[in-house]
Amino acid sequence: MIERDFNRPCIFAWGVSNEVFYNTDRDIYHRLVAHARSWETNCFVTIVSNEIFDRLENDESLLADIPTWNEYIGTWHGKHREETPGYLQLINERALHGRPLLITEHGLCEPHFTGGDTRRIVEMTYHYDQWAKNDFIIGCIYFCLADYRSKNGGSGAGRYKHWDCGLTDMWFGKKNSYEVYRGLASPVFFEYVQQSDKGTEAEVSIVTKNDLPLYILRDYRLVWETASGKMQEMLLPVLNPGEKFRATIQNISPDRKPVVRIIRPTGEMAAEY
Repeated sequence: MIERDFNRPCIFAWGVSNEVFYNTDRDIYHRLVAHARSWETNCFVTIVSNEIFDRLENDESLLADIPTWNEYIGTWHGKHREETPGYLQLINERALHGRPLLITEHGLCEPHFTGGDTRRIVEMTYHYDQWAKNDFIIGCIYFCLADYRSKNGGSGAGRYKHWDCGLTDMWFGKKNSYEVYRGLASPVFFEYVQQSDKGTEAEVSIVTKNDLPLYILRDYRLVWETASGKMQEMLLPVLNPGEKFRATIQNISPDRKPVVRIIRPTGEMAAEY
């Protein structure tokens, strides 16, 4: 895979293993990490863990560049999601010793766990809020984008099992959780949109996040619908984490609430009012 994808700019790390613990020879991971680094791709190397809260300073993920955790407190691990803050504190104090932590998985895996998309949203927002409160969490990866099938415990001729784990179905039809996660993962949000007395103008206030995710906004655009139904836009200034920006949008309809969006430089929507 490294040879095939050597120069792909979207790859920031090579993961040499997933959910490894206890009965494995640690020398295997030393050799795998050394081999991945020998390609000199300037990428990080990771060994993804799912029990760093139990292994602590002996966790295999600490042998690589970024300590990791597939965090499923309240489902696969722990009894309740409310235990998450205690686990995070334990990991930070007993395992990381000043290093960062990357959340490499989190989600609701049905049919093993029940509750549907409503529970998926509750779990997602609770855990994301806990990660955002801790400066040592440098990022998170949600599991997963789409439902899928696997050859694992299914029935019938193909013995395929359906896993309802995604923010979309298998054909990328969006569930409600998709839009919720879009908001959580956006680096910017609307503080308010306040129309003037005449209704043809509105003051817009946007805020860049200062927790998770956290990065500088460049070449983002503010786009709104005018009274004639056309879209008008404004290029936003460079915005650092935690900064606010206020602007007045004009030519909006006084008869309906304005439609206002923040568009990424790539063309995707980051936030909508």
